[in-house]
Amino acid sequence: MSAQTATADTLSYMFERAAETMPRSELKALQLARLKTTLERAYNKIPHYKKKFDAANVKPGDLKSLADLARFPFTVKTDLRDNYPFGMFAVPQDQLLRLHASSGTTGKPTVVGYTKGDLNLWADLMARCLASMGARPGDIVHKVGRTTGLTEGPVLAVDVSMRVAYHFPGFPAGTAMFVRQIIAHVPCAYGDSGSLLLDGQNRAVGLLFGGTEGHTYFNPFTEVEKALDVRLVRDA
Repeated sequence: MSAQTATADTLSYMFERAAETMPRSELKALQLARLKTTLERAYNKIPHYKKKFDAANVKPGDLKSLADLARFPFTVKTDLRDNYPFGMFAVPQDQLLRLHASSGTTGKPTVVGYTKGDLNLWADLMARCLASMGARPGDIVHKVGRTTGLTEGPVLAVDVSMRVAYHFPGFPAGTAMFVRQIIAHVPCAYGDSGSLLLDGQNRAVGLLFGGTEGHTYFNPFTEVEKALDVRLVRDA
C-alpha cells in the first residue's frame, strides 16, 4: 500500500459514518428535537432548573429554533455545588451506574451521575474521537518505562473512574478519585510511574501512575498537559 493510499484510508475511516456525515439540515433538526426533550426533562424533573427557567421567564415550549437556546439559563459550577450532592439528577439514584466527583479541594465536590444510556453514548463519542485521531480496532499501544523499558499490549478500557488509596511517608494516608483513565494490558514495575503510553504512531496518549498484575493505569496525556499548563515538544 502506498503512503498516499494509507493516508486516504485514515482520513476516510469513521466509527459511525451515518451520524458523522449527516446532512446539515438533518443534523439541525435532530439537535432541535433533542434539545426540546432535554429542556422538558430538566424543567419537569429537577426543581433547580424549574426555578431557574421561571426566573428567566422561559418555558421548554419557548424553544422554537436552535437560536432560542440563548434565552435559557446555562449551568455553571456553582449550580452543581449548590445542589450537592444529588440535587441535579433527573432519574432515581438506582438507575445510575457510575458517579464522578471532583476532589472538592476548592469547595464542595461537584458530582455527576451517569445512567447506562449515558455511558453507552459516552463510549460511542470517545470511539469517534479516537478514530478521528487514527485509532483503529485491534491497534496496539506502547509503554516506555524507566524500569521495564518499551513494552506493548492492548488497551482494555478508556474513560474509567477509580478511587485510589495512597500513602506517602511523612504525609497522611488518603484516597483520590481518578476519572477518564486509560487501562492497558502492558507490564509495569516499581519505578515506571510517569512513563509514557504511546499509540501506534508514537504519539503520547497517557502518563502511567500505577498498576496491578495485568493492568496498568494511565492519566490521559492531554489532561496532564492541561493541568500543568505544559506541552510535549518532540525533537526533530
